[in-house]
Amino acid sequence: MQKLSKLKDNVLFVNISSQGLVQLANYLIPLLLIPYVTRVLGLDSFGKASYAQNIGMYLTLLVNYGFEYSATQEISINRNDPAKLQSIFSTVVAFKFLLFLASLLFVAGLAVCVPRVWDDFSSVLIVAFLNLGWVLFPTWFFQGMEHMARMSLFSFGVKLGGALLVIALVHQPDDYPLYLLGLTMANIFVGCYSFYYVKKKYGVKLEKPQPFSTCPAVRKGLPIFLNAILINCNTVLGVFVIGVYMSNAEIGAFSGAQKIIMAVMMITCQTITIALFPRISNYFNESRQKGLAYLKKCVAIISLLSLSVSAVTYFMAPIVVAILLGGEFTEAVFLLQLLSPLPFLVSLATTLTVQGLYGMQLQRFAPAIGLAVCVCSVSLNWLLIPKIGAPGAAYSWLFCELVEISIAVGLLLWKKDAK
Repeated sequence: MQKLSKLKDNVLFVNISSQGLVQLANYLIPLLLIPYVTRVLGLDSFGKASYAQNIGMYLTLLVNYGFEYSATQEISINRNDPAKLQSIFSTVVAFKFLLFLASLLFVAGLAVCVPRVWDDFSSVLIVAFLNLGWVLFPTWFFQGMEHMARMSLFSFGVKLGGALLVIALVHQPDDYPLYLLGLTMANIFVGCYSFYYVKKKYGVKLEKPQPFSTCPAVRKGLPIFLNAILINCNTVLGVFVIGVYMSNAEIGAFSGAQKIIMAVMMITCQTITIALFPRISNYFNESRQKGLAYLKKCVAIISLLSLSVSAVTYFMAPIVVAILLGGEFTEAVFLLQLLSPLPFLVSLATTLTVQGLYGMQLQRFAPAIGLAVCVCSVSLNWLLIPKIGAPGAAYSWLFCELVEISIAVGLLLWKKDAK
């Protein structure tokens, strides 16, 4: 009992546990919803919904900017300065709202250029408005304050509310826009409530934002944002290119495997890497040597955990697909097995890039890493998918993660003794 009490008082333990609940809410609840959705919508309509969600995922990267790390870092450093907290809060929210408006313009332009988007524009627009919830939901604030238990409750509310709305609204294949609408409504509602909660609980008020060019969270977030946009091109582009050359059914099979592997990664591995970021930032702020020593421990633990997860995912793929997706998704078994190394590769890449380079204040190299990954992704996806179909997207994703890891390791070795 005494050991349990000590664990409850350990901030890092509470943050990792809370972040686990966040990722559980973000991915496990939607994953548990998939058996209902895939069986009601069928492979074809599930493919249509997944194509719209794929675009929405990229828009979320635009709206969130690099604030999950840069604003978290600024809040963590200035958590005892109420005036600074209020200024950071106001500036970040204002900037995210402008990015949300830009995302709507991007969707309009995409609809004009891409026939598939124009044909189902209402679904894509519904998904785009989901990001209004991310404008209002200050996850970065909770993370910076290391009050992640509170954030986990709001995340759970978003996903549970969305799941209940989907079950209430979706009853046949043509209801796939309602599937997207239910998720969007829940995200906006909980975003509004969490925004109100932060204002009341922490006493922050909206004020005139700082000039964006002088705000540290915005400046530090720019290279992180560019890196995320470029690197996640690797995640999103596969489904987009499959949609150009293949059928909705093939989009559905790949998206089903992709949703499973992303849920596995986020629940088991990303939980720890995200929760560690405020702590390792403070270590690097004290000294580079202290930060690097802590980073080495993190790499060893995360690698061992994630490699085990990858092995289990490979061998369990037939059972997992049968239970979660159903018999119509047999092609997803092979795709999930192809993607099974990703928990190990992505966890290692994220730890080296986010914990290592960002912790060492080397964000300026992030766009270069992202550009290299993006060039590989664009080249491989457009080369492989027309020839071998959806497996081409899987091979591209795996290779691009290896590229990111190689560059990150090289930069860390190069800069570790720099003053």
